[in-house]
Amino acid sequence: MTIRPFIVALVSASALFGAAPALAQSNGLYVNGGATLFDADRVELTGLTGRLGYHFTPFVGAEGELSLGVGDDSGVELDSALSAFGVARWPFAERFDAFARAGVTRVEVTGGDDEGFAFGVGGHYWLTPVDGLRLDLTRHMVDDAGGDIDAISLAYARRF
Repeated sequence: MTIRPFIVALVSASALFGAAPALAQSNGLYVNGGATLFDADRVELTGLTGRLGYHFTPFVGAEGELSLGVGDDSGVELDSALSAFGVARWPFAERFDAFARAGVTRVEVTGGDDEGFAFGVGGHYWLTPVDGLRLDLTRHMVDDAGGDIDAISLAYARRF
């Protein structure tokens, strides 16, 4: 899994939606809940993921994330992944925003756990002013938990 195609898609979307950001509902508290596929070198693991975040300005925020594993692959199971991120956001249109995030992560799998750095990109499509869908790609750089782990997540998003 590579992040480059997703970055190209976000840049292309920004050109389509124009450079002027739409700032409706830009600040405040938000929550997400959904599923994440974790792709390590040898296994693919699935987790249920929840996030809690806050946008301090239309462009800057922070979020915490917890994923709990469901199922296993080849005897390896995701116990949990706990992360904290700083978030930079670009609201391109009333219904679409993109973001980049970076922070720290702790991943626990059968046979190993480690702390490391994580970074990713993603976007929201807002179905209503407060309800939307979120898609993101994140790389967890954790050596003892199986090497770098790429994660793709699809979630319901709610902002307050």
